[in-house]
Amino acid sequence: MRKVDDLVVGQGLAGTCLAWELLARGRSVGVVDRGEPMTASKISAGLLNPIIGRNFNLSWRFGQTIECAVRFYRERERELGASFLRSCRLVRLFRETREREVFERKRAEGLYRGLLSDPQPDPLVPPGVRNDQGGFEIARSGSVETAAFLAASRRHFEGLGCFIEGDCRPGELEVSGGRVRWRDLEAGHAILCRGFRGAGDPHFPWVPFRPAKGEILEVAIEGLADDRILNRGNWLFPTAGGRWRTGTTYSWDPLDTVPTEEARSVIEARLRGLLPAGRWSVITHQAAVRPIVNGRKPVLGRHPDDPALVLFNGLGSKGALHAPWCAARLADHLLDGAPLDPEVDLARRFPRPPGPGKAPGC
Repeated sequence: MRKVDDLVVGQGLAGTCLAWELLARGRSVGVVDRGEPMTASKISAGLLNPIIGRNFNLSWRFGQTIECAVRFYRERERELGASFLRSCRLVRLFRETREREVFERKRAEGLYRGLLSDPQPDPLVPPGVRNDQGGFEIARSGSVETAAFLAASRRHFEGLGCFIEGDCRPGELEVSGGRVRWRDLEAGHAILCRGFRGAGDPHFPWVPFRPAKGEILEVAIEGLADDRILNRGNWLFPTAGGRWRTGTTYSWDPLDTVPTEEARSVIEARLRGLLPAGRWSVITHQAAVRPIVNGRKPVLGRHPDDPALVLFNGLGSKGALHAPWCAARLADHLLDGAPLDPEVDLARRFPRPPGPGKAPGC
């Protein structure tokens, strides 16, 4: 029986960031993952964006999460000899007068102090980009090439001998004496970072998951010379290969990784609102399922009966931004007993309702 301090189940953004955090603190770690080619973490836009949604709200805890994310990814780049974090500016274009009015009101209230470019560029966008309602440029933004980060991390974990490709089903976990066993592995904690599959977890059946399918396109664009992220209904940003990625959509049935013509049509229609048809062509079309829980914030915490079982899930569409900060907070909790932030704490957000005893396999 091989023994480790911590078993991390799932090597998406949550599990990968947590594994790095635990290893940095001297823990012995096992990382098990199904090795699926198409997951939300792997096709994620990886945006680090402070102003979100149609109401131009600030991203949750942006000041804390962006500082933690930039520091975390830069440290990983140095250790791995790789490059996957890009700091850049983001242009948000209004689609209607109402959006401009909402933004201007919030800006006048000082909500975006320190986030916007000063002065704003004039013109805001290059020739050929449609901008009939105006917009604004965010100075502090960026993106993470999540697929490259995850692949490089997997190779690193393999080199340490701590990566296992396999399907760790929650029902296979045996908890006894404060330890968790899975096959020939024994650990002090099993941290379940299973993405949208967490919705079927028998250990945490009361957690209100609401996963959503998202689809994106990779496109080639003729004559667009811009290194910023552009957003007008869709986000659009350049990749290392000289192409652009654009999306995304939300749908709840079916929850699979099959691209649909309906979603493609929606994304292309939005893209035509930014660039004239004929200037771009579709190269690839991908789909995956985001792990979302009610409240659209991550959820972290121990099982109420078996504290060796731990949940880390619900990153949704902001995994690249939130995963490093959440991983550090969870490591503080597991290793030092630090209290979890109430806004992500499983026990406070989703206390288990009264009912029958423990789930099968607990």
